[in-house]
Amino acid sequence: MALTDRDAAQAKASGKPYKLTDGGGLFLLLHPNGGKYWRLAYRFAGKQKTLALGVYPDVSLADARTRRDDARKQLANGIDPSAVKQAQKAEQQIQPIELINPAFQLSLKGDSLTIQSKTTTLALTTDQTAAVRAFLMATANEVTL
Repeated sequence: MALTDRDAAQAKASGKPYKLTDGGGLFLLLHPNGGKYWRLAYRFAGKQKTLALGVYPDVSLADARTRRDDARKQLANGIDPSAVKQAQKAEQQIQPIELINPAFQLSLKGDSLTIQSKTTTLALTTDQTAAVRAFLMATANEVTL
């Protein structure tokens, strides 16, 4: 039986975590502390996995179902939704690196390095960034700032 908004809202915490299932692998995980978490159980490459979809009531039942459907589409295309989510999270966490000299700024987005001064921007290709990275790794013990 499919979960309803009323079921999700009225669900109470108990001594142990438990699940209220909706279908298609979607379930609401209730923790003893009262937290309600949307999760999607799925298999990818022969392994059982769980994807976090959000916290109830911040993420409604309808939104959780939409997120489940999006993840299922990714699975149908041979893409692990957990890997996609991790990549998006990593991209959001990339912060520009500011050095002691504020005359220029370095930023790394994906595999491309950008060097920006007040007047010029230099965007390196993936190969150029890899070469700079290799140089820095090779000379890491020699360089001091």
